[in-house]
Amino acid sequence: ELLERIAPENLRNWGKYVPIALEMKRLEERILQGTYPYLLEGDKGIGKTLMIHTLAKKLGYALVEIRCNDSIKERHLFGAPQIDESGSYFMAGKLTHAYKALPIYKKVMVHFDDLGALSLEMQVAILSMCDARQSIDVNGIEMTVPDGCQLFTVATTNPASYGAINPIQEALRSRFIGEILPYPKQEGMKKFMSWKDIPIGTVQEPLLTVASNTHDLRIKNDVDYVISPRDIEQFIS
Repeated sequence: ELLERIAPENLRNWGKYVPIALEMKRLEERILQGTYPYLLEGDKGIGKTLMIHTLAKKLGYALVEIRCNDSIKERHLFGAPQIDESGSYFMAGKLTHAYKALPIYKKVMVHFDDLGALSLEMQVAILSMCDARQSIDVNGIEMTVPDGCQLFTVATTNPASYGAINPIQEALRSRFIGEILPYPKQEGMKKFMSWKDIPIGTVQEPLLTVASNTHDLRIKNDVDYVISPRDIEQFIS
């Protein structure tokens, strides 16, 4: 059932990503060239996840999304033996499903959403997946990428200024290339949001200014929360 759900044709459209500059073009080039795992670092609510989802569907990739947090264990990523009234069996984890999907769909993308939230133990566990080996160990068996198939790993994380409790450890970060996505400028947010019926002088301009100021203040640790493009979009709605 999960293998069917991650199929390119079954990825639902839940939004339209509007590029601010060339960030979407750069990520698409990396995916098509199948190079190193790619890390997108940027503020919350700027569309990192939507951009990845959009490109997976556009380029025909099955997509396995892993919403990282410090409670994710080995069984969630790789799997674990289970026992029920019928006997014992192995319950596959999400990464195992990704590798099982490769012979079916030929192209699979794994997205680690908020990679820094993974525990140190789990970050170490995916090291071999993120280097030239592109392999994982599941129940004592090494799973690799079959010939003629492509596995692309992409991860997102919030800026270092957010003060993450579990930052991405050095050995894992060194396996990624990528970019830091800037906080959208006012002109950019005017471009991809529907401001119909929102007064420009009394609401739109002041709101965008306040949002930009919270971002600058967050970098200086003067405030705890950045008004994100997502917040503004919700306000407009």
